[in-house]
Amino acid sequence: MKLNSYRIILISIFIISLIVLLSRHNTSPYYQISEVRDSQTLHQQKATLEEAQESINDIPTVMKTNSNPNVQRFNYEVPVQIVEIKGFVYNRGGKPDSDGFVSAIIYSERYSILKFEARSYIKTDEHGYYNTQLTFGRESADYFLCISALKCRSLSDKDKCDNDIYNQSPTRVIKIEENVKVITIDSCYFSEFAKLNISVDPGGYPYVVLPYRVGSSILSRDYRSNTVVPANIPLQIQVGRHGYRQQEINIEPLYGGEIRQVLIKLESGSQVFKGRIVDPYGFPLSAAIELLIDGKRECGYGTNNEGVFTIPNLPNKIIDKVEFHVSSYNPDPNVEVYHKPLILYDVNPNQELTITAIPETRQVDKTTYIYRGRCLDKEGNQISGMMVGLETSDQEGYFEFESSHPIIENLWITDAHKRYKPKLFRNVKAGTFLEVVFEQ
Repeated sequence: MKLNSYRIILISIFIISLIVLLSRHNTSPYYQISEVRDSQTLHQQKATLEEAQESINDIPTVMKTNSNPNVQRFNYEVPVQIVEIKGFVYNRGGKPDSDGFVSAIIYSERYSILKFEARSYIKTDEHGYYNTQLTFGRESADYFLCISALKCRSLSDKDKCDNDIYNQSPTRVIKIEENVKVITIDSCYFSEFAKLNISVDPGGYPYVVLPYRVGSSILSRDYRSNTVVPANIPLQIQVGRHGYRQQEINIEPLYGGEIRQVLIKLESGSQVFKGRIVDPYGFPLSAAIELLIDGKRECGYGTNNEGVFTIPNLPNKIIDKVEFHVSSYNPDPNVEVYHKPLILYDVNPNQELTITAIPETRQVDKTTYIYRGRCLDKEGNQISGMMVGLETSDQEGYFEFESSHPIIENLWITDAHKRYKPKLFRNVKAGTFLEVVFEQ
């Protein structure tokens, strides 16, 4: 009897020890990391979670999950804003305009840098009404809607309408607040017209542009007309002539039917700036050239087949800054040539320059990068048919696609059936597994 009790105690101790060992083993799951980097694959196995995080410490956020302990998941998600845009378009007689489109563009501005976000062309109905939705990623920046009406019968004519003063309304700019869901434009009118009689001394070729402000940036549309102009909006006249400096003159808005006389006197600019751009072996290079005079971009030119540039109509003074954007050709498709911009300061245009550009060659990366992920709802059920680039998620919600880019700047995942709101992921690295959870 005592022997049996002793055996029972030993068996119990063995079982308890085994349970403790197993529980300790399970509290340290291992992670396998696979990341493509310069055509080489880094494999690290049996690493603790802390070691895995150290090896990829350039990724800011790690999403921990128990569904698959062999894969690291990262959160790159950006908040998405969906804005409904609607309104009416009227013709010059005040009646609804049903024969055209509306152009809606969204820009973001951060640190005075303007960036395109989204665009849509909307057909107006028989009442001149239009309605659309634009979707964009919302980050710490200012967002602006630029909207104008185009009087064209089909989208194939939109480029012509974009530069036709008679078939386009002035651009309206509206700031988009963070929580706005609907923007109603009270009306888009095709402008009345006025007339500018422009005289240039001693003669020249003026044309008119229509500037409009988006945040701290000035955009413009060039109509290349020096007579009939839209009324009630600011204008700018640009004029140039060989031997004289190009000038830009701002014009206050004209009222409908007004005829205004404008006299522009050009400043002499007889100085000619000459030079040549070559590679280290003396062979000519092509280049785009920009000049900054008195803090203002003056003009843009380029070199000919011999690498020679000639820039006329400059003032007889020191040029603040000359910037050369150099390009060259390499017959080897596996090698690309890169030049940093060449910048010269305080340049005397009387001196003819020969500039040697130093190229940098680098091998073209032909690596194919793999991106994988899975689409789930908030209950953990798989979602099939979600659009990820040109691919769709399968019956189990998984998706996989290839790319030549090691980082995808903007990765949209959308639902063609419109059951779920779209999601946007920024700067997704190759080798990352994205587990995307959607809410209806």
